[in-house]
Amino acid sequence: MLSNPANNYILTLDTASLKPNFSIFSPMEGLKTINLYNTDSDKYDAAYFVNYLVEAGIKAHEINILGICDGPGAFSPLRAGIIIARLLYALNPNLKVYKFNKLYLLYRQLKAQNLIPAKQNYIYLKAGLKGYFNEVYDREFNIIEKAHLIENINEINEINESEIIIENPDNYLSETIMNLLLNENCETFLINDLQDLKPNYIREPSVTAKKQVVF
Repeated sequence: MLSNPANNYILTLDTASLKPNFSIFSPMEGLKTINLYNTDSDKYDAAYFVNYLVEAGIKAHEINILGICDGPGAFSPLRAGIIIARLLYALNPNLKVYKFNKLYLLYRQLKAQNLIPAKQNYIYLKAGLKGYFNEVYDREFNIIEKAHLIENINEINEINESEIIIENPDNYLSETIMNLLLNENCETFLINDLQDLKPNYIREPSVTAKKQVVF
């Protein structure tokens, strides 16, 4: 659980979901959640995030806590979120940065909504056409088996279709991050080095092969 001065902000950012979003909280102004997904262009709009902070008069040094979802997710939005986090970190050396992966956040969110059976301590997240990302936790929500890729669903023993969690594009994970920061001890998610702040793809991102130069 975090204490936050009245004149400072807690910012949480999720660009790993299909519809990126961020939340901002201060004791004086409460919580606001903003959808970064532009329905007109069918794309996320990172520039809107910066414009919001400028128009709201929120300066980098007034953000003393940042929580971010570092992946897995789509290549470009995920990198944009990490770049924003790195920029805020560079502008404010005293910024505390907490990073969470999407599987953990979805698991905590769905558990809180009683959408995962009480005895189930794992989550599967669809990864492409065939694979699944998987992570396992103990009863206190500590990660006991880090997120990894299962390329073939047949490798999973005795799995029931209802136990496969497929991402819902409307999940506002920035609010889940905010709830964890405000109400729980999240020190295990605190990063101590800027180099630790990078996209978590879990698997290597797909890249386009270099074109052959013909003379």
